[in-house]
Amino acid sequence: YFEKHETLPIERCGGRRKGSCHLDEPDVTKAVHAWLATQSTRDLTPASFCQALNTAILPELGIILKKPLGHKTACRWLIKLGYRRTLLKNGVYMDGHEREDVIKFRNEVFLPKMKELERCMAQYIYNGTSLEQKEPVLNKDEKHVIPIWHDESCFHANEFKRSTWCMGPNYIRIDLI
Repeated sequence: YFEKHETLPIERCGGRRKGSCHLDEPDVTKAVHAWLATQSTRDLTPASFCQALNTAILPELGIILKKPLGHKTACRWLIKLGYRRTLLKNGVYMDGHEREDVIKFRNEVFLPKMKELERCMAQYIYNGTSLEQKEPVLNKDEKHVIPIWHDESCFHANEFKRSTWCMGPNYIRIDLI
């Protein structure tokens, strides 16, 4: 079989029942896709999907189950729909301060302009115990310049979340609404 088809034969014994799955029904698939389209990847979990299936999606379609669908079924359905569990990793943000064009802009445009504007800014001089503010001497047509600096801090909302469910790389999300 392998020489002819270059794959292993499909296992036909055990593990699979011959019954149908509700996900194979077009109305259920459409309703599931509609619900998934309203979820952000940050909030999508098998538990939330399972709850939605048991309390909203299937009852709205008039499907009454003997037992509610379980967590593992929700995971299998997400995988069948093209979703994959992805581990979130903390990364390093590189902002390109060392790029050639950034260095050229900084040296030829930004720093000369800051030097020019420095005359119009308040100066803070340390006198040994505290900082003293020295106001700029402005000409009639000049305005006081107050620089606003930031420290480039970056904060993430998913600091404690280790994984998320999102569409796999080989799938395209199609909304059937």
